[in-house]
Amino acid sequence: AEEELNGDFELVFKYPVKGFLFEYLQKENIIKADASNSLKGQLFRIYNITKAFDGTVTVYTKHITHDLANYSLNEDIKQDNTTCENAGNYMLSKSDAPSKFQIISNVDMLGNYTLDRKNDCMSAIVGTRGSLIDTFGNGARILKDNFNISILKRRGSDNNVLIAYAKNLTGFELVEDTSD
Repeated sequence: AEEELNGDFELVFKYPVKGFLFEYLQKENIIKADASNSLKGQLFRIYNITKAFDGTVTVYTKHITHDLANYSLNEDIKQDNTTCENAGNYMLSKSDAPSKFQIISNVDMLGNYTLDRKNDCMSAIVGTRGSLIDTFGNGARILKDNFNISILKRRGSDNNVLIAYAKNLTGFELVEDTSD
């Protein structure tokens, strides 16, 4: 699985045409896979399949949260002096997205969330002016965990590791390119 910071979350894999699950690999079907050691059992929706001469197919999937791009925000949103989590869940309640999606956030600042109607609920979360990340962002990071979208002050963990030359840094290469 490959995840862009606050962006796409995709899983691409090859599968043999003669595999016992091949018949289930169809567009719009859902795959359940471990995306990392900490994100187990994630749901991905198939959006493209290509067939190769070597008897395999390449299956392209997007994380289930990207289904929100198919749902509309049915009215303008205006929430004053609210938290990111409250604004996000209010926005979802004013959309035609299934109620299984929810926003979770540890961003505790209060803000004014104002957003015009959208044809795409995902853009109300990230990627457009006035989105949740635009309003409450300030370095916020999105964590997609099945139907939960967490907007976090910080993502990952600090393992108190110091990177030092000759200890755990074994090389360094600097490339300067002035071709532009």
